[in-house]
Amino acid sequence: MNVYDDNGCVPLDIYNSFNVGQFCLYTVPGRPAPLARPRFRSGVVWDCQRLLKGQVRECIRVQHGSVGMITGPVVLYCSFSFMVPSSWSRRKQARYRQAPYSGRPDLSNLVKFIEDCIVGIVVADDAPIISFYAQKRYDTTNCTTIGIAPYTKGYDE
Repeated sequence: MNVYDDNGCVPLDIYNSFNVGQFCLYTVPGRPAPLARPRFRSGVVWDCQRLLKGQVRECIRVQHGSVGMITGPVVLYCSFSFMVPSSWSRRKQARYRQAPYSGRPDLSNLVKFIEDCIVGIVVADDAPIISFYAQKRYDTTNCTTIGIAPYTKGYDE
């Protein structure tokens, strides 16, 4: 389900149908990164993405500011933008701008990486994410747009 308009934003009528509260939006520049598998060396497990996760977390932390963590169930929105190859003709580049991106990396690992990065900054844990809406698409730049909001239906009594 594509819930994003041509600018990568959730249209207001669709946004309102999700029954969410305050919407927080973050943009992470650079090519979207998938969650890598854990690495093993000499019987020790280590995170090969520790530095990259730290950079993405710092970018989110700066944009989040002094706002507190969101508590309770949340809805996550992710738009992963991949730059149209410069080797393509201008006509082909124009045709593919905003088109779906079906190449690697796969969408589920991209979302897992973002879930790991928002923990401790936006939410205390990734368990309260009750649903997510994600897409991969071509665009003029590489970036990841993350939206997160508390789910409010049934919790406003």
